[in-house]
Amino acid sequence: MRDELASITRDLRALEGELLRAAGVETGAPDPDAVQQLPLFRDGRTGLLSLVVTDHGALALLLTRDGVQHTIIEHLTADGARALIQGTDEDPEWGGWLGAYFPQFEAARAYRDTATWATLMPESEEHRRERDRTRAAWQATVSRWRETITQTLNTLGERLWPGLARLLQEAGVKRVMLIPQGTLFLLPLHACPLGDQGPVDERYTVGYAPAGAVLARVAGEEAAAQLTQPLLVVNPTGDLRHTPSEALAVRRALGSAAALWEREATQARVVAAAREAGVVHFSGHGVYDWRAPERSGLLLRDPDVARVNVRTGAGVDPLTVAEMRRALRLSHTRLVTLSACETGLVEIRRGLADEYIGLPGVLLQAGARAVVASLWAVDDLATALLMGRFYAEWQEGAVSIAQALLRAQRWLRTRTREQVEEALDELDALWRPWAEQCDDPAMQRRARGQYWEILAARKRLERMDEVPFAHPYWWAAFQAVGDVL
Repeated sequence: MRDELASITRDLRALEGELLRAAGVETGAPDPDAVQQLPLFRDGRTGLLSLVVTDHGALALLLTRDGVQHTIIEHLTADGARALIQGTDEDPEWGGWLGAYFPQFEAARAYRDTATWATLMPESEEHRRERDRTRAAWQATVSRWRETITQTLNTLGERLWPGLARLLQEAGVKRVMLIPQGTLFLLPLHACPLGDQGPVDERYTVGYAPAGAVLARVAGEEAAAQLTQPLLVVNPTGDLRHTPSEALAVRRALGSAAALWEREATQARVVAAAREAGVVHFSGHGVYDWRAPERSGLLLRDPDVARVNVRTGAGVDPLTVAEMRRALRLSHTRLVTLSACETGLVEIRRGLADEYIGLPGVLLQAGARAVVASLWAVDDLATALLMGRFYAEWQEGAVSIAQALLRAQRWLRTRTREQVEEALDELDALWRPWAEQCDDPAMQRRARGQYWEILAARKRLERMDEVPFAHPYWWAAFQAVGDVL
């Protein structure tokens, strides 16, 4: 037994050193200046919390102004985390979080295909039955995914967060910069329930970082006295229903912004315009390549193809992680918001934060100080409402990026149907001048299209719960990464 304990102690010390290096701190250094001396730590209420799950439990290292503290949370082991994320080793196929996430997409494709055939052949009873069958199968996968989100967050709230909360409370920390390791990168840790106090973000302001060294660079830079003009990249593929309204709401909050709409949003124009932008807001399609993360990216417009088909790739010109690394220069950029699906996902197989491969990491490397990105395929309407509120909170409340995002998420999840109707009224009012008196034919066309989209949103709202967006699926996907506290 003594030999086993000694072995475990050696393993934990090695892991502590590994985590400290991932946080930008030299092992054994009494004064970890690389991160500890950043301005954001001077108030004594801010901590950098690095997490790794081992065979013996979760090891949490907390770095504050006063030094490094740690705790071991035995209730979450590597086997337990693996079961949560991908199922147990006995499962013949994916289980857990990923096993519930992936099947939605194949089911949605099958439903779209059968719905198309049923529309083309309205007299065919067989095609109608197949459409109804695939619709029910797709809806079942969506329900399973949302149930899995709830179950996973509840499990982490029970196993992981009580130990973390004790560590944070003892250190007097209220603002937390999380550096998750391995598959923990996939999860919205800020949305876990914390007993009867609601989600974690009701008690703490939470941001994320790929590594302490990255945080030290972006948070240590001098802030610009005034942001240069923001850039909106809006609906490059032209098929998203609520991104035009999102763009107007964001522009209203920011005061003014340059915009590249639909066919204007080519790779060359976006890369050139982003170099001078203080804020870059992308509202469109994001893709994450689970096999080759370097091929993940944002779908922009191919200037040589008139018609777009996202499913086949026609008319689409992806700006990938690899291309961003070569072409993007964001030295003037305070914030990049990726209002799209799966833009916050990272390479999970390598495990360590210093090998973090994904859109947030490459944008921070390109010079941006902060990124807001998503962990899963998000809903277009909920995202449009969330983003409008996020920028309003950030601009009007004089709060940090992370605090503005958490306030917006809290706002969205607590709105009643009547309050969402009022938010839709505001979007409708933004378009009215463009519809009634406008010498810009493209904006007038968009205004007329958005009238019908907002009307459809109202009809959809009638079929939803009294608090339509309460479930974490609608609001928890987005996280703030980098210099956000």
